[in-house]
Amino acid sequence: MASGKHHAYIVQVEGQFRVRPAVASLDKGSHRHFSICNVSGWPARVTVDPTMLAAGEAASQDVPNGEAVPFTLGNRSKSKAFSLEVWVDLGCVWVPAQGESDPVIIIDP
Repeated sequence: MASGKHHAYIVQVEGQFRVRPAVASLDKGSHRHFSICNVSGWPARVTVDPTMLAAGEAASQDVPNGEAVPFTLGNRSKSKAFSLEVWVDLGCVWVPAQGESDPVIIIDP
């Protein structure tokens, strides 16, 4: 389910980076937006399965700490699990953030 105005969050829990929740519900209506907010304390990069996105939408986006990025989903993204990679930049090394349903996030409109 969506939490507040964002559908998923990048968080740091017990020294590990996580993407929560495992299932994200999109807003009702014609809005086809999915947003992910980074509250991990570090910059991150999110890469979404490009086949799930609207034409011309960038599949990979940087997410500064404390900010969110939106992705516009295409018509084929209804009630489906799709790949979502999240990497956190610790300055000297990039580490993966594990999803609760890793390596996919489930979109449930």
